[in-house]
Formats: sequence, structure tokens, C-alpha cells
Amino acid sequence: MKPISNRYEIKELIAPLLGGQLYIGKDMSLMRYVFLYEIPVRQGVPIEPYIQKIGKVMQVSTHTQFLHILDVEMAEEQVRIVLTHREGCMFKQYTGRHSMTFQEAVAMIVQFGRVMLDAAEERSMEFSLHPGNIWITDDQKINVINSWDRPAERQRLSKELVALLLQLVSRSSVLPSDGQRVEAEFRKHLNGLPASSREAVISTLTNAWNGRLSLNAFIQNLQHLMQGGAKESAGRGVTPPPERIRRAPVIQEPSPQKKPIEKEREAEQIPDEETEEKPRDRRLYRLSKRLWQGLGLAALTIAVFIGVFTLLIQSTDSKGKQAGSAVTPTPDRQSSKPSDTSKPSPSSSSKTSPTPSKKPSEQPSPSPSPSADPPAQSGGPVSVPNLIGLARDAAEKQALANGLRFEFVIEVNEMAAGNVFKQEPAANETAAKGDRIKFWVSKGPQ
Repeated sequence: MKPISNRYEIKELIAPLLGGQLYIGKDMSLMRYVFLYEIPVRQGVPIEPYIQKIGKVMQVSTHTQFLHILDVEMAEEQVRIVLTHREGCMFKQYTGRHSMTFQEAVAMIVQFGRVMLDAAEERSMEFSLHPGNIWITDDQKINVINSWDRPAERQRLSKELVALLLQLVSRSSVLPSDGQRVEAEFRKHLNGLPASSREAVISTLTNAWNGRLSLNAFIQNLQHLMQGGAKESAGRGVTPPPERIRRAPVIQEPSPQKKPIEKEREAEQIPDEETEEKPRDRRLYRLSKRLWQGLGLAALTIAVFIGVFTLLIQSTDSKGKQAGSAVTPTPDRQSSKPSDTSKPSPSSSSKTSPTPSKKPSEQPSPSPSPSADPPAQSGGPVSVPNLIGLARDAAEKQALANGLRFEFVIEVNEMAAGNVFKQEPAANETAAKGDRIKFWVSKGPQ
């Protein structure tokens, strides 16, 4: 660390930030532009622990959407943090200049949420996503300026992302005070979404605002719902988002090795006895299985008996010929072939014992392979309904109404207990009538 020096030249004040001032400056040694973040030192507060905290962030500052700390200068009255310069503007200036559709704003928020989930493996996420701490680059990427100071009033990152999303679409710096007003404000900007997806999107946003969804669950649900809405819109001929949004990086699913920001619980697997099968169907299936097994065993026994009996008759016939007996053996009534009178004499150098043949009707019938469900009648294609956000009973009825079977899993989740927060296959995909749809029901947070 260096004392305040003449290496950096202040060019222009950008904006006051949380506890300091942000300037555009110039590194006179390397002849490059930088951000200069000056924070006054409060009297009586030791400065060394604060510098150590910044140093820890410098060591893990590898993600591109956190402004990298290049240098730190300190004096008795202030600390100057030198940050990487990027072309763009403050969040408030961006919302004042740009009008965004709901889909465009969601794409920006989901992309940044994925970055935070990746960064959580290496660093602490105890910083504020207040608009005064957000820098928007020219390629429409969210960047965090101060990523080392813990806010006085800590909120869930999922709630802060909902607040940023609302300000992007409403272009207002004033946020509603409660969840009902947040819901009403979002409904004004959902006209571009299919009607079938709106309620699920609203449910996800309000649950995140009220602190019932972790960052990981919020990002996954929001991305899943928006992808389903985009497929439905494309099927109806709705104009897709502008090319500028289509060139945005594809958001990958989180790797199993990545650590989520919030502690995720292990899913509780429902035993087979709790799956939704009717008792009568299960009894019929078991009876039919036993019947087929009995028939197969009986057919196999009959075939073995006929084979042994035929071998005995042929063995007796062969012994009689070798002894020179003129007695003609009794024909085999069980065989479908007539007796062969042109057999070679006992003095022949090679003797061939006829192999008993089995009638097709005497072959053992195969036993049916066990199945988790009784055979389902196939039908024409149906559209997979959107079950996310519905109560379990409503989701079951919706699946049956669309001609689909279903199964569900109860997991611990930040969503309200009894509501569906995930499904496979996704909403609006095409499936055959009688196919199975699986959905996950929230057990509520622990």
C-alpha cells in the first residue's frame, strides 16, 4: 500500500456513492483511465482492518462484473481505491436514458445472477446491490463498484435483484413499500408475456421480494419461466426480442460443483408407496402379473414333459432295432410328425438321435416385466401445462385435465409450502397423451 501520491490524476466527479465519491481519473504511470473511489476515514476508526478487508477482495477479484481493485492509497483523512475503468454509466443514469422491455430486463438480471452464483464459491457476497453501487457498461452488463463493504441493513440478494428489475422496467428510482404494490407495478409491464406464464412470473417475483426465495431458486425459476414463455410466443408467431438481446451469452445451468449463496437442503425422496396410483389399478396389475407368471410356468412344464416322453419313446425304439426285434414301436401320439420308417439299420456306422421338437403353442409365454405404472393408452400430442406457482391439488387437476399422468416430489424450498416450484417437462412443451409429468412441491423453508 502506498501513501497518497501524484501517480493518479482526478479528471471528473461521476457521482456520490455509498460512503464516498466516485471519480474518473488517470494513471499517469501507465497512461490509462481508472476509477478513483475516495472514502473519508472516520475519526477514531482504525484504518488497518479496513485495508485488510479490501486486500482480501483484491485476491479473489477475478469475476469480470465486479470492478477489479488495482491499487489502494491511504492517508490520515481518506482512503483511495483505484478500480478498473469501463465505459458506461451509473444505474440511475442508465434507467433515465434507456427504455427496456420486461424480457430484456430479465435477461440482464438473470445473467448477473449467474455471475454472483459462480462468484459465491470464492468470495463473500456481503455487499449491497443498491442502485448507487451499480455501474452499467455499454454492453448492458451489471457491474458492482464496492464489493467489500457490508451494508448496514442487509437484505437478501434475490430481493435486491427484484428491486433492480422493477427499476429497469419502470424507469423509476422510487420503490413500492410492500409486496402488493410491487405486484401491481410489475403487472403493468407483463403485456409481452403469454397469459399462461404471467401468474407464475408474478408469483416468483413476489416470493423473492418477500424473502421466501434464495438467489439460486429465484434465478432458476425466473429463467425457466421466461424460456417457457419465449417458446409459447414463438409458437404463436409473436415477434422475438431484438437481435441485441439474442446475442447475449447463453446462461448455463449451474454445475453441481458450484456452491449456492444460500444453504440448499437435500431433497426428500418420496417412497414408492406415496406415489399417486389408485389402489384398484395396483391390485389389477399384481393379479395380471401373477396370472402371466402362472401361465408361463404351466407352459414350460408341459413342454418339458412332452420332450422327456418323446426321448423315452425314441430310446425304446432304438433298443428294439438293435436287438433285431420285428416289433413295430407304437406311434408317438404327442408328436406332430409321422414315424420315419426309413431309419438306418443298427449296423450303420453313424446313428443320429432325433431331437424332439416343440409346437409353437407349447413354448413358455414370457412373463411381463414389472412397471411402475399400469400400461397407459397412447394418444395424440398435448401441450404440457404450466404448474409452477400452483398448489399441489391444482397442479394434479391441471395435469389430468391435459391428459397426462403425474408424480410429485416434496422438497424443502423457499417458496410457500404446498406450491409447485419446478416441473419436468417444461411448460408448453409437446407430449403424448398419457405421458408422465413430474413436479416438485415446496415443503417450505426450514
